[in-house]
Amino acid sequence: MTETTPANDGQSFFRFQVAKAISAAPLLIALLELPYGYYILLRLWTCPLAIAAAYACFCTQKFKWLAIPFGIIALMFNPLIPVHFEREVWQVIDFIVAAMFLLIPMPQSKEFKEMFS
Repeated sequence: MTETTPANDGQSFFRFQVAKAISAAPLLIALLELPYGYYILLRLWTCPLAIAAAYACFCTQKFKWLAIPFGIIALMFNPLIPVHFEREVWQVIDFIVAAMFLLIPMPQSKEFKEMFS
């Protein structure tokens, strides 16, 4: 177990911001008209990230409720049993999910910070 110092805290925050951007970028790219293979890869990318986000939120007291929407996202982007919507519907979903990944606040719990340190 490491002691949280201001330097460690800043580093964790930066890593968290990078993780959020890396999570959201493919979803925003998906708003373009791309080959179907990209959307299959997007499922493989987004589902585990949503599971990780749900777990991270569940491990905190303040943001525990966010585990539910991220769990729903994981189910929607599940690559094993795909959910099918029209392209326009997926564009709205992709935008909302990207916004969720970008706007999720960094919980201040010690356990959560340790995930990114």
